[in-house]
Amino acid sequence: MVSHIQRREIIALEQWFVPRFLTDEQKQRISDAVRPYHVTFDLIVYNDAEPLNFSVYIVDALQKGGWTQVDFQGNPPQTFSRPGAPAFGVSQTAGIGVVYDGSRIAEFNEAASTLATVLLKEGFQAHAGPFPLAMATNANVIHVMVGRKL
Repeated sequence: MVSHIQRREIIALEQWFVPRFLTDEQKQRISDAVRPYHVTFDLIVYNDAEPLNFSVYIVDALQKGGWTQVDFQGNPPQTFSRPGAPAFGVSQTAGIGVVYDGSRIAEFNEAASTLATVLLKEGFQAHAGPFPLAMATNANVIHVMVGRKL
């Protein structure tokens, strides 16, 4: 017989191994939430299949909400791309970060916070705020960072 504690541990393990994704309804809620902010963003992804695949869902929701993705510009300028999509950067990150250069708080704080909040409501670990991102050289965009699961 499996105890209550063992059952919780099994559920936690199952959730860890199931890839993240967004349903059409979740994508719509995210799109609706970010639509008031006509923002340009780039993408930074943890180099593993699960975050790479999950980032496609997030980008789709943001683009449907009117956000524009641009090529990641970084130092070093190492980027990756998918056919027909802007280049993205790679970072060793966890969770989802919606970050921006500290000089752009007035412009980006509300949009970044809205995205992080709606992602949290949808059940994903996310945070937002100014962040000294030495690898990203474009201060004129929000950096959406999709990391490994927490």
